[in-house]
Amino acid sequence: MIRGKSNNISSSMIVILYAFLIAALLIAMLCAGRLFRNFVESDHINENKRATISYIESKVISLDSKDFISVNEGKYSQVLILKESMSDYETRIFLYDDKLLEEFAKSGSDIDLDNCYEISDASSLDFYLDKEYNLLKIEIDDEGGYVHIRSKVV
Repeated sequence: MIRGKSNNISSSMIVILYAFLIAALLIAMLCAGRLFRNFVESDHINENKRATISYIESKVISLDSKDFISVNEGKYSQVLILKESMSDYETRIFLYDDKLLEEFAKSGSDIDLDNCYEISDASSLDFYLDKEYNLLKIEIDDEGGYVHIRSKVV
């Protein structure tokens, strides 16, 4: 009889141990799922920033000709102005209400938010023209890129 009680205690301990292991595995799977989701979200945000910077770089390269690129302080933020070489129009890229916007408008006209379209979400935007090396630095939410320009920096 004493021996039977020992077997009951041993089997109870084994069941408790299995339950503990199963609970630990479930907790580990939940934590791994959250970590993976956070990783994917972070990767998506970084990919979006890189794509936005690449988009602006390609716009600059496609419109780069002598004296046609400038950065001005605008009403809402810094404005990158890319003048069209064969017309009186320009492309303006700027930040408004945590959105990076692009407008194609007549040169010298005021910014019309109804005429803009959204490039992406962004909380900060900074352009810097390096006159010595003819570089345009583009920085969006602490992610940056450089474009070598042929234009004389204005």
